[in-house]
Amino acid sequence: MNLFWNEFIRQTMENWQSEFLQLSWQIGGLMILFAVASPQDRIGEERKEKILEKLLELEMSKDEYSQFMINLKEKYPDK
Repeated sequence: MNLFWNEFIRQTMENWQSEFLQLSWQIGGLMILFAVASPQDRIGEERKEKILEKLLELEMSKDEYSQFMINLKEKYPDK
C-alpha cells in the first residue's frame, strides 16, 4: 500500500509541475505581447488621424480648419 501512495504522489507532482510550467509560459508570453503591442496598431491610428484631418480640411474653410486644429491641440495636447 505504501508503494501505491509513493507512486501516486510522484506522478501527481510531475503532472502539477508540467501544468504549472505550461501556464507560466502562457502568462509570461501574453504579458510580453501586451507590453510590446503590435506596431501596426500605431500605424493604423496615425493613418486614421491623417484621413480625418484631410476630410476636415476639405469640408472647412482654411480659417475654420486652422482655428479648429488650434483649439483641438489646446484641448488635447500631444503626449
